[in-house]
Amino acid sequence: MNLNDTPEEAAFRAEARAWIAANRYDERTMETLKGLAGNGAPLPSAELWALAKDWNARKYDAGYAVLTWPKAFGGRDAPNLAAIFAEEEGPLARFQGYLVITQFMCAATLMAFASSEQKAALLPRIARADDIWCQMFSEPAAGSDLAAVRTRAERVEGGWRVNGQKVWTSGAHMAGWGTLLARTDPTTPKHKGLTMFFLRMDSPGVRVRPIELMSGEAEFNEIFFDDVFIPDAQRLGEVGAGWKAAVVTLNSERMAIGAMLDVDSAALLDLACETGAITRADVRQTLADWIIKERGLRACVARQLTAISEGRAPGPEAATIKLVGGVMIEDMAAYALDLIDGEGLALRPGRDPRRVYRDMFYFGPAQRAAGGSDEVLKNVLAERVLGLPMEDRPDNRLPFNEVPTAPRG
Repeated sequence: MNLNDTPEEAAFRAEARAWIAANRYDERTMETLKGLAGNGAPLPSAELWALAKDWNARKYDAGYAVLTWPKAFGGRDAPNLAAIFAEEEGPLARFQGYLVITQFMCAATLMAFASSEQKAALLPRIARADDIWCQMFSEPAAGSDLAAVRTRAERVEGGWRVNGQKVWTSGAHMAGWGTLLARTDPTTPKHKGLTMFFLRMDSPGVRVRPIELMSGEAEFNEIFFDDVFIPDAQRLGEVGAGWKAAVVTLNSERMAIGAMLDVDSAALLDLACETGAITRADVRQTLADWIIKERGLRACVARQLTAISEGRAPGPEAATIKLVGGVMIEDMAAYALDLIDGEGLALRPGRDPRRVYRDMFYFGPAQRAAGGSDEVLKNVLAERVLGLPMEDRPDNRLPFNEVPTAPRG
């Protein structure tokens, strides 16, 4: 792992710094962005979505967007440069959280499975954020056990007829397109009967219903499919090979979320100084523990980016970073609320620097579930890293329509 800039990276850093200084927003907007946490809090409003798309368009037009993408698709194949640019962006880098599903998860799946014509038509608009995408995976009965999806896609002339429901779909209310994992063969074991598609979110029969959270925001959505027609040309990969496509999406999601978790111990240190709590030995010890953990997480991110830049497959860092960082963010938000005596919970809607801790606290459980719950990630580390025996899962061997389910009603 190398934490020092190469000559090429140093030159890019100076170039990026100059461009950002010349193109950043006005001071009022920049101050507002300091109240955003990169983990998604406060949750996106229409105004922030518009700003995120505008800033990305500025970067794209100047050649600074999607730096991690392969050169064949308009990127630079340079995750190291992307990390440098994000460091120089400061608060502006937090806009990337609004586009991570579009530009990392959905784009990765399209790059791997879409036709050449589809890539040429769709990827440039994704790179500039002219189009927003969502991924439609989770269902009421298929969350951590994603392969248990029940949304059905049945063959009809020219394509597929889809019926079912998705839930907890981030950003679907803002998306014009989406990828969809559906069951095309219930007579085979659950991982083998899935197929991946993409479709427009304004297709006849698609209904999006936002889910209001305890924070009052509504970033997640339920989606209902009532006889939705999808042309066969919009199938990603082979029929029955949808799990392979889903794994591409999930790996991209875990890497992106892990690298973007904004564990900002410096902000909490400032808050402790502001409230006078820093004079207490127990507070100083708690902050020191979190600062040490944050340094370790950032080293894991650097190791992951180094591996990718050198052409090596990243190791278990993505699961580790997300598992440790997700818990830390939730714990730090709760601690901050304690330091300000619950003031963050009583704040009225609007722009207030302390509101970020309330939103981080509310959003923490959702952040920990995204891209795999804590339990799923622990299984990944146990089985694929430590080499521990896998649990016996008989439902992986049975045809999906023979898997026992709880009776309804």
